Amino acid sequence: MLIKPIVWKAAYYTPTNFQIVLEEKALKVCMTFGDSTANAIAALLGHELSHYYLGHGYEAGFINIDSLVPLISRNHERVADIKGGFIAHQAGYPTFGIMPVLLERIYDVYGFSKEATPQYPALVERQKEAIAAADTVKILGHLFDAANLLLAVDK
Repeated sequence: MLIKPIVWKAAYYTPTNFQIVLEEKALKVCMTFGDSTANAIAALLGHELSHYYLGHGYEAGFINIDSLVPLISRNHERVADIKGGFIAHQAGYPTFGIMPVLLERIYDVYGFSKEATPQYPALVERQKEAIAAADTVKILGHLFDAANLLLAVDK
């Protein structure tokens, strides 16, 4: 029996043509956040933009030759959560606490398996990483804001 490989969609970065894709269906999931819709979009786009900035996808072994499915490094996801949250913060979009809920809604709407696969960690794992990343981003955000205030008063 041939097992069809999982192809992750919703929002993704493709290193071969330097594109970030945000599907309409994922955008509609972001819209379920009401007044925080822009923050949810910023969380997704910041995360994917981070994969670009960090050069994810160029490492040996990123593509599984047997199925041509990207192998997502857990470390890449963690780092992209942190950098993406910080990028969103710099742009004025507070994304604290959004990513764990956003991930769950995306998994539900897309019917993604919530269990770990060879290509991607389990939903619970991703949510824990997103919470830890948000805690780091809060600290970085406070430092960034303080540095900007000190710069403004020439200190």
